[in-house]
Amino acid sequence: MVFMTRWFFTVQPQLSLRVRVIAFFSVKLSLGYMLTFDSGAWDQEGRALKGPPRTFNGWIVQVSL
Repeated sequence: MVFMTRWFFTVQPQLSLRVRVIAFFSVKLSLGYMLTFDSGAWDQEGRALKGPPRTFNGWIVQVSL
């Protein structure tokens, strides 16, 4: 088993729309983008690794009932 760690910071702006269908039921749609900021290499028990991607930027879509 391999245990890898890495610290990073994120900013996640979102736009949300909530619509009340009936008195006790609503639908919420959120659209956003996650930006990550690099803070160093991946670490495997004290060793720096090139490892997986350096950023995890990407679109986020959420639907809630």
